[in-house]
Amino acid sequence: MNWLSFVDGCRSSFDGGRENSLFPLVEAMDKVYQLAPEKSPFPRSKTNNESIGLYDRCFFVCHRAFLSSATAVGSSLPEDGEAISRRALEAAKTCLAIKADSANGEVWLNAQARANRWKQRGQGGMPKQLRLKYGRVETESLYQELQAEIGALSDFSVHFTPEYFSRYTWEETPRPEGGVKGSFGLSEGAIELGFLMLSKHHKLIIRVFDRCQDGKMLRNPDVKDAFDRVHALDEHFRQLLGPTLDAMIFGEVR
Repeated sequence: MNWLSFVDGCRSSFDGGRENSLFPLVEAMDKVYQLAPEKSPFPRSKTNNESIGLYDRCFFVCHRAFLSSATAVGSSLPEDGEAISRRALEAAKTCLAIKADSANGEVWLNAQARANRWKQRGQGGMPKQLRLKYGRVETESLYQELQAEIGALSDFSVHFTPEYFSRYTWEETPRPEGGVKGSFGLSEGAIELGFLMLSKHHKLIIRVFDRCQDGKMLRNPDVKDAFDRVHALDEHFRQLLGPTLDAMIFGEVR
């Protein structure tokens, strides 16, 4: 494996995937991202005593993350797509926290604490993990859903955990000069599962931004129709691919 052959392999996977029946699911979610800010503009929010388009910017970040993740999954790199999705979920979580209490914007910025961490790194130190304590989020059910998905992605694909390591099917070939040449591949259904997980995460993100607008986003008929289209395709493909995905998840695919 070298860089250019790796790139060629990814391109080949993506081009071959144009015949993949899950590509319309990606296009449907992309349509929601395109329609929502046009049909239901975001209000301005206050952070650090300045009125900025925080929701707009975070929504853009999430849309871009969606496109990047979908490209990774379509290129046979679903685990890399999941890592990108985690950051999008964090962006949505930040917006929801600020919606719950505008003071949480200052918690997220926490400029002094972040400056201290960089100072410690510059001095060769190891700063402690920065844990943000948002207020008044306990009653936000979507916040708990976000936390659960972020935690699952951390264990399953973002960090180097046994769960991440065991996702691959490994092969070892003896080298003539000694030692072995290692390679790995994805289990059957991994790409399809990657697309469905992508849909699950970004449906949650859209619901979060709808909550930030007090339900205005999904009350717009055009946005709601587009979102319902995503949900219908998602349910269709989950039923269609259910046996394969269940076998993969429970380790029954050989």
